[in-house]
Amino acid sequence: MSFPPSGPPYPGDPNQPQPPYGQPPQPYQQYGQPGGPQDAYGQPPQQPGPYGQPGGPGTPPPFPGAQGTPPPFPGAPVPGGNPFDPPGGYPPPPPRRGGNKIAKKLAGFGGVIIAIVVLIAVKLGLGAGLNAAGDALDEPDRVGPSQEITEAASMDPWDLKVGDCFMDDQSTTPTTTEDGQTVYRIDALPCTDAHNAQVFTSLSLSGAFPGGQAIVDKCSKKLEGWIDGHAAATKKLAKLDPNFGALAYFPEETGWEIGSNRITCSIYTNKNITFKLPT
Repeated sequence: MSFPPSGPPYPGDPNQPQPPYGQPPQPYQQYGQPGGPQDAYGQPPQQPGPYGQPGGPGTPPPFPGAQGTPPPFPGAPVPGGNPFDPPGGYPPPPPRRGGNKIAKKLAGFGGVIIAIVVLIAVKLGLGAGLNAAGDALDEPDRVGPSQEITEAASMDPWDLKVGDCFMDDQSTTPTTTEDGQTVYRIDALPCTDAHNAQVFTSLSLSGAFPGGQAIVDKCSKKLEGWIDGHAAATKKLAKLDPNFGALAYFPEETGWEIGSNRITCSIYTNKNITFKLPT
């Protein structure tokens, strides 16, 4: 057994104990914590996001004896800045359970863009024999020229189409990397059923894999454009959840290199909705 080294007693106070041997590090917030960003209308959200509690004026110091409010954590949105700038400097959110197919995601809340990164193994030919029978049975039913989903079913994120609604909280994310979380399946369902995500646009990028953050920025800009063009829908959505954000699904770098560079951008809400947003 070992003990911290001891030193001579402090002058004038021989009975005073030595200070602790080192101080424990201060806890840091998880990636995607809001930390008090503004919503789409410039007002702070009324409810904290799911990854922690945002700070604000009057927040007590993090430990006894600290003076004033601690400085904002790294990557916190700057007051007056773009509310859709993604956060930075945080570890990925914790993995979710279950699943049998590959996709990937990042997350952020409180008016900040939520990024989802999709890794595809089966569709890229990197695991073509994986669960093939189950995939064929689980795809949702679609009808009409719009190919709207009429019956809930588990599906491959790669098959998401513009206008599709799904439950992101029931997507599976068993592992994390610096680019996000691995997701295997998406629970797609009719937009009249309770859901928390809807694809509002898709795009493709050429050239080398730009990295997850660059793709997140693309969906950030797309969401800003959607808000500008759909004032009534934005107002309706913001009443239900002022902290709605965006999800970005895209192939991993290996898939990108063989030409699979389709990206889908979805609107994400912290509260379930039961209507379809315009696209």
